[in-house]
Amino acid sequence: MIDWLPIVVLPNAQMREPLEMENVALCPPSDMRVIAAIAQHPRLGIFLDKFTDAFGQKISPAVLLVREGTPEIYRTTAAIGGFRDAMAASTLTSGRAVLVSHSASMRRPIWAE
Repeated sequence: MIDWLPIVVLPNAQMREPLEMENVALCPPSDMRVIAAIAQHPRLGIFLDKFTDAFGQKISPAVLLVREGTPEIYRTTAAIGGFRDAMAASTLTSGRAVLVSHSASMRRPIWAE
């Protein structure tokens, strides 16, 4: 049985490294937790392989996982959305700081809708 449960797929978040807390993780499909979830639920792998961008190019969406046994209060839509929003805000803040302190030519996320 796997320790992490896939909850949400975020096609607009493509990641190289996981962002995680004690009970929640936002991971690329190459993360061992996602690989274990795919082994347990092969349709998840099929689903993840279907994502493309507006031009038909394959993309690898991020997967939001929750540790099995996490209290229900941390598995609500509001809690999961809050984690996602906190990760987005920290990424944008970091990207803006790099832009201001270095060069406008650096490619970093600096805004979102």
